[in-house]
Amino acid sequence: MNSLSLSRILKLIKFEFLMHRKFYLTMLIGALLLITLVFLIVWDQTRSFSAGWIQKHYQYMYVWYLLAVIIFIVGQSFKDLRTKASSERYLLLPASNLEKLLAQVFTKVSLILIVMPIVFWLGSLLARGIGLSLMRRLLKINFSEKIEFLSIESLWILPEGQSWAAYALFIGIIFIVFSSMFMGGVYFGKLSVVFTPLAKVLFVLITLLSSMALFSWHRNNNINVDDLEVFDGVPLFVFVLILLLFSGSFLSYVISYYKLKEREV
Repeated sequence: MNSLSLSRILKLIKFEFLMHRKFYLTMLIGALLLITLVFLIVWDQTRSFSAGWIQKHYQYMYVWYLLAVIIFIVGQSFKDLRTKASSERYLLLPASNLEKLLAQVFTKVSLILIVMPIVFWLGSLLARGIGLSLMRRLLKINFSEKIEFLSIESLWILPEGQSWAAYALFIGIIFIVFSSMFMGGVYFGKLSVVFTPLAKVLFVLITLLSSMALFSWHRNNNINVDDLEVFDGVPLFVFVLILLLFSGSFLSYVISYYKLKEREV
């Protein structure tokens, strides 16, 4: 199979949902109940806010929610490669390795960008209904009346009024988290949710320590790091970090592809 086929990719996506429908259904229901509970707990702890609960507070929670969603959902990539029987069945499917890789990427991206934001929004509505009516009447918990309804526009978390470098840095972080968890799903299997974040922490520590050493060297040699700019207002360190994030994300997919090809052999 030398050419990509959209039909085969769609069939692989359908196969993924059919084979693991119980997992996805449980995940959606569990996420809805969990985010509802978190909202109730947070609102109870912050009910003294004079301004009430406004859209920016939803955005703070959504950033952490999105990070957790990426780690969990993408960490469950290639579930069929976790046992010998399911691996043989999956690897014998009439599709190329690239098509299988793309099917997994499209599946996870659609869940993260379409389905899970809707779950977050529904959870806020459910929590608001419970918090402002049932719990206040039965448990005598007085939630603030100043809890705004979550607007869909608030789920757009890119900061406004920033430079292109800030946008690129933010998107690069999202990309590298997604792609590294995806690669971890191929390498670590069911333990990806544990080992991949640990590998990320180790990588971040190495990056921070090397950066501190580099800044220390510049300071000792009377070099002002702020003067090292590639573009106007874009420090050299930030530009290099952006390149590393996007190149690392791309390499993660390349590594995942060849690991999948290795499993086929």
